[in-house]
Parts: sequence; C-alpha cells; structure tokens
Amino acid sequence: SSLSLRIKECSLNLGHRRVIVPTETTFAVNVIKSLVNMSFEGTTQCELSWDFQGSSPILQVTSPGNTPAQSSHEDRQQVPVLIKDLCQGRLNMEISPVGGLSFTQASTSREDKEGLYDWKFFN
Repeated sequence: SSLSLRIKECSLNLGHRRVIVPTETTFAVNVIKSLVNMSFEGTTQCELSWDFQGSSPILQVTSPGNTPAQSSHEDRQQVPVLIKDLCQGRLNMEISPVGGLSFTQASTSREDKEGLYDWKFFN
C-alpha cells in the first residue's frame, strides 16, 4: 500500500507561532510489510519520504497576544526549521508490536550518506 501527498499551500498556526510549509511539498508513505491482527497488534515496516523542493519550512514567532499573519515584518521573527541537507530525504521505519518506532535506514540529499544525518540520527 502507498500514500502520497502534495501540498500546494499550508501554514500551521498556534497562538503567536506559525509554521509555513513550502509550496509543492510532497510526502509519501509506502508500506513494505505489515502483519497486524484484528486487535491491531503486530509489526509494520514502511518507507517514508519527503521533499520540501529545496526550501525549509519556516517558523515565525511574534509576541504573545499577536498572530504572525497580522503582525508586520518588523514585529515577527522567523527561522528555517530544517537545514538544507534535511529538506529532501527518505527513511525506513519499523513499528513494533507495542507501538515503538525505530529507523533502520535513511537517505538525505547529501552525497555522503554516512555521518551526522544517516539513519542513526532519527533514532
């Protein structure tokens, strides 16, 4: 089974904070193997992938009581959520019988796939 999602426009608001997701962002889930009984007990292996089209989601913050959408540029601060290396990637995830998550393989947009942002980073 697989599921893919393309986001044309998205922002998430919580009080005086907002996250803006880049245009044309894609997410995909591909279920590789799933053994689940009628009580929803079992294990699942899936591959998750994402592509923020070369841009990071942006976190905007303004003073409490205001919203980033209504504040002027000078009254809000913003910062990228992800570094460039993590704006596109793929990882394999396993869900244990008790709901624990573990990551067994990951790939980001870096040429050298070993090191700081390999699958061990996500565990």
